[in-house]
Amino acid sequence: MPAVDQAVNAAANDSTVKVVSNSWGFGADVSDPNMDTSLHHAAAVGKTFVFSSVDTASITYPATTPHVAPVAGTNLNLQCSSTFRP
Repeated sequence: MPAVDQAVNAAANDSTVKVVSNSWGFGADVSDPNMDTSLHHAAAVGKTFVFSSVDTASITYPATTPHVAPVAGTNLNLQCSSTFRP
């Protein structure tokens, strides 16, 4: 993921960037040492990277790294009466 690593490093080295939100990920069995290094550097210089961890039982990479804030959503369906409907 060289282009992604470059983007992470560019954001980490940009003094105007504080938080970067990402809504993508790979399977939990995927990892990238270069991406981990880039995210570690970003965290070390005070940048916050948020990654989606999907709305399933298995969290995705790079949300699995300790250098990011993983965020999950959920799907809530309400009936007209505003009662929960699974």
